[in-house]
Amino acid sequence: MRGLPVSSQLRPGRKLSLRTRRLLFIYLMAAPVALHLGFVFAYPIFQQVFLSFTDARLLERTPPNIVGLDNYVELLSSGPFRQAFANTISYTLVNVTLVISVAVSLALLLNQDFTGRKFARVLIALPWAFPEVAAVLLWSWMYSKDFGVMNLFARGLPWVTENPSWLLDANTARVAIEIISLWQFLPFYTLVILTALQSIDLELYDAAKIDGAGSVATFRNISLPGISPTLGVMTLLITIWSIKRFSTIYLLTGGGPGTSTATLVILTYNTAITNLNIGFGAAMGIVGLVVSLLVAVAYFTLERRLGFGGEL
Repeated sequence: MRGLPVSSQLRPGRKLSLRTRRLLFIYLMAAPVALHLGFVFAYPIFQQVFLSFTDARLLERTPPNIVGLDNYVELLSSGPFRQAFANTISYTLVNVTLVISVAVSLALLLNQDFTGRKFARVLIALPWAFPEVAAVLLWSWMYSKDFGVMNLFARGLPWVTENPSWLLDANTARVAIEIISLWQFLPFYTLVILTALQSIDLELYDAAKIDGAGSVATFRNISLPGISPTLGVMTLLITIWSIKRFSTIYLLTGGGPGTSTATLVILTYNTAITNLNIGFGAAMGIVGLVVSLLVAVAYFTLERRLGFGGEL
């Protein structure tokens, strides 16, 4: 080191100093975003976790008492909670199955060359742009037992002899919610899947025609692998959105009749806001958060092990 120039001896120190400056610059630039995310997302979650271990009640001036796991133990024996949990799982499974299957079918149809294809693409996007509250009011009128438009379709079924009470019967209320959810979710997922289809190399389809592959074989070996990454992400999104679905269900049925359409989000709202039991409602909300996290973990685990877009 003695024989080296002074500049060469200082070079390692200068490199370290430059790297430190770059790191500090990166951290300083990321700090506002990190603070924003921490304030908007992390703090409310930590606050809800804390409240779930207390007997906090809304509008009470006295500080809440720590009750440990009592709220979670009470959840296990709560009939309304078990009903809401079952409703959430059922609604999510049906919603994901319907939306993905119908969206893929419509995307395949809109990907074909036919007269009026551009108009059809614009038309299918309209429900996504419709305001949610206005859409619920419109569908509430359509579900009216006396003069609702949906009665025309119901009366066309051989086993229906009178206008159904769409929102006053447990079975038809679930069907009504699934129909409006499909109507609202379908445009976005159809257009996203359609975009994924259009990104597939057309030469693959030409090669399939030359080999004499049918439509089913072409979809299975070309279209499905090409859109599988998109389908994976879309399935994850619609699953989480279905679990936390609130506005449409609450405005349409309020969770009724009884608790037949009450999901975890609806029951959490009714418990924490309507019944003023913040602590118990916070515990329900944490359960819903854990379910969403488990869905996300399962998705990323399957993506890592099986791979989307590859051979399953």
